[in-house]
Amino acid sequence: MPLTPQYTWSETEASLEVTVDVPGVSRAKADVFATDAFLKVNYPPYLFALDLYKEVDNSRSSATIIPGKVVFKLFKVGFYSSPYPTRTWNQTSACLVNFAPCDHPAADSPLPHSKHQRESRLWGCLAASGDKTELTRRRNASIDRAYLVLEEARKARLARKQQEDKWVLGNGV
Repeated sequence: MPLTPQYTWSETEASLEVTVDVPGVSRAKADVFATDAFLKVNYPPYLFALDLYKEVDNSRSSATIIPGKVVFKLFKVGFYSSPYPTRTWNQTSACLVNFAPCDHPAADSPLPHSKHQRESRLWGCLAASGDKTELTRRRNASIDRAYLVLEEARKARLARKQQEDKWVLGNGV
């Protein structure tokens, strides 16, 4: 039976950092996998699997293996540097709230730089919860998207290599 390692996490408005404590972890033997909605570290006998609360930008995120730890640096999807984000999470009411610039001065939307709005960009929790079948569907869709990206990159590398070979053969180098 696999052991579940301890982990800690912290967040800012734009990013998350998840540190998984895996004693003795090495780059050669660890299986580290991250998608936009799922994190996994497999280093027998340790297995860490986590469905994320919301999606992250997988193209900007990274994982680093250091002695005894795996550190994920994740960037939130939909974080805008604009003072007027279109979608943010409001922790107090647990619903999606739209903040948008308003044309009417009497509109009662929160101020763009208010403490409420800054805090609402924080997730407040890391792991997704809910119906197991829905979480499994979400996880599998995320993994499928990650594999498609990898396959497209592999095909692009192969096409580039073939073009280089064709150019070398055509120029008699």
